[in-house]
Amino acid sequence: MTKNRSKMLIIFLSLLLIIGLVASFISFVYPFSINGVEYKYTSFVHELVLGSDIGDGVLLEYQANLREDYSQNDDFDSLMEDTIVGLKDILEDSGFKNSTIVRNGESGIRIEVGGIVDKDDSNEVISLIGSPEQLVFSSSESAEDAFMTGEYVSKVEAKQISNGVQTVYYVEITFTDAGFEIIKDRSAEIIDEGGSFYMLLGSTQVGSSSEAVTTKSISMTSDNFVDLKTTEQYAIQIRTGMLPLDLVCSYYGTISAGLGYNSMLYIWIVLAIMVVASFAFFIIRYKQIGAMAMFNMMFYLVLALFFLQAVPLVHINFSGVLAIILSYVIACVGLMLTLENAKQEYKKGKKLHICLHQGINNSLISNITINVMLILAGIVSALMPNMAIQSFGIVSLVLGFINIFTSQVLMRLMINLYLPFNPEDGKKCNFIREGSND
Repeated sequence: MTKNRSKMLIIFLSLLLIIGLVASFISFVYPFSINGVEYKYTSFVHELVLGSDIGDGVLLEYQANLREDYSQNDDFDSLMEDTIVGLKDILEDSGFKNSTIVRNGESGIRIEVGGIVDKDDSNEVISLIGSPEQLVFSSSESAEDAFMTGEYVSKVEAKQISNGVQTVYYVEITFTDAGFEIIKDRSAEIIDEGGSFYMLLGSTQVGSSSEAVTTKSISMTSDNFVDLKTTEQYAIQIRTGMLPLDLVCSYYGTISAGLGYNSMLYIWIVLAIMVVASFAFFIIRYKQIGAMAMFNMMFYLVLALFFLQAVPLVHINFSGVLAIILSYVIACVGLMLTLENAKQEYKKGKKLHICLHQGINNSLISNITINVMLILAGIVSALMPNMAIQSFGIVSLVLGFINIFTSQVLMRLMINLYLPFNPEDGKKCNFIREGSND
């Protein structure tokens, strides 16, 4: 590889790293809007699913009552159980996987959502459920003319369709068998009379259709469906209207992490100190090639944060943090092993470029072995029923693969990028020669 090509690749990788670091740690509102809607980018760090032991949470309490269309003879306990399951599904589908929903007394429901990163998350949870209104289908824009409720709906999903020029957003409603028979007959009557039927949450219209229902799934459109995100929010609101019981919010507030106030802040400080210390160690001990190792580890951080927030099953509690620390230490030790092997080869009198390549080749088996052991331990732990052990296992599993990639693939690239600038002078890497040239 020539110096110019190496220089260009280093510049390109540096720009890529800067973008990755910004994406990892900085959330911001886009400087433009689409159809008048402003969008916010959320960083990888803010997308991490945190456990209630290290992340703040939101507490909501609801009073559950029978809806008007139910009689006192209906099984309240069964309706309460279905309501709790529905709330759990809504929160998990909205990305809040660390949630606990329990019955509170005879008719109360207590919801705790952990892993809240900032005030926006807190507000989103509170507004997500809010004070649910009953979902009804009506022959007019008034709920007084309702002919069917949400109990006859089996599925609600936000979708979009595009013809290359225009994108239309809609909510697809799938009915139960009984619901399909009701709305098929009633919608045909309404359309024959020249009218439309409407989907309402309480007294608020959230969709309408001017076509008779002939299939179990229909598409409801609205002027409010300006983008997919907004449509998904409406779909969630519609699902709350399908809950069997009428919910009235009696309390909402925040709860501190189980390990104490600002525990996540202290964890980030510890992790930052560990990273800075490792960078300083590589620079002091290995000088220029240590700087390339540091460059490599910065990519490791970006990749780790990306995959930890992208993999759906990753859930980080305190044991997950321990897995992050362990994996990072293993990654650093792997690079140290590579550079120490190279240093020993240089002592024997070999040229620098040969030493660096032999160093990474000699560390191949040991690096892969220890990370495969980490991955296997992660698989076993991930299969355990305990959430804390699962967190340790899934985090170890993800980071084990990243360790192998950065220590054996990315570090080889870093060595190849460095050698055109210094193929022979070991002093610039803090290597000391004790023999003659081989």
